[in-house]
Amino acid sequence: MKVYVDTNILVAASVQDYPHHSQSFELVSKIKDGTLQGCISTHGLAEFYSVLTISGDDYKEVLSASVKAGLIGGVVYDALHLRSAHKAGCGRIYTFNVKDFRALATDEFQHKICAP
Repeated sequence: MKVYVDTNILVAASVQDYPHHSQSFELVSKIKDGTLQGCISTHGLAEFYSVLTISGDDYKEVLSASVKAGLIGGVVYDALHLRSAHKAGCGRIYTFNVKDFRALATDEFQHKICAP
């Protein structure tokens, strides 16, 4: 099955002390071993790189701020993730922002959005 992963899934899989690390790592492992076919947009990879290259205390501050920003300006990025998943023909969209994604999604995509 082709699945789309939100940036927060990749961050959680990459950082051991991040919330939801174990289930994110398990999901990414399934993509890596070929059990699932993973997709992410170019802007999602840029966002992932941006988060992982922040140093020290700035890193924790940005991670907590990004949760708040997702309800305001960050909704644009969620919409881009949804559009990318739709264009790629993904059967699932994995995110820890399920509520925010479902608020933007059409009826046909509601059941495809889930957390790992």
